[in-house]
Amino acid sequence: MTEQDGRPAEPRAERAPEVGAGEAGPPGRGRIRALIALWLVLILAGPLHFYACGHPADERFAWRMFSAERARSCKGEIYELRGEANAPELTRVRVDREVHRAWIPWIWKGQPTITRRFVAVRCEDPQLLGLRIEQQCFGADGVRHDPVTRDHMCPPSTRLAAHSTGASR
Repeated sequence: MTEQDGRPAEPRAERAPEVGAGEAGPPGRGRIRALIALWLVLILAGPLHFYACGHPADERFAWRMFSAERARSCKGEIYELRGEANAPELTRVRVDREVHRAWIPWIWKGQPTITRRFVAVRCEDPQLLGLRIEQQCFGADGVRHDPVTRDHMCPPSTRLAAHSTGASR
């Protein structure tokens, strides 16, 4: 065949089918996409849970260079509560002798994971009723925050179990 100008017509190339036009694709592609989506959800679950429900002193997923928590400074005292529950005696704990100095600022800031562990270890003493943690913090601008006092009582079951095993010896 010739076109109107007298040259022979070029052969027409077959059109390649469009991708995704009615074809399902290779088998298993849907499963792979589902696994990728599940993986992304699992990866994002930790940080999203932290931002939705986290403690302000817990900065595991925070962008720390913009964190006011990082610039906050705190000091404090820890006292052991011993004796009778209705009138406990307070004894000051030398924290610098009990834990590594790197953990002390996090105890003063009230970081929950570190504080819970510190209290749990101290509560292994059967005579201990609990701990009182007093903290005083200052913001990055130097403004003094209200002092906070928290009593962390040892579970009675821990004291009773430790006391009963000591009595049976």
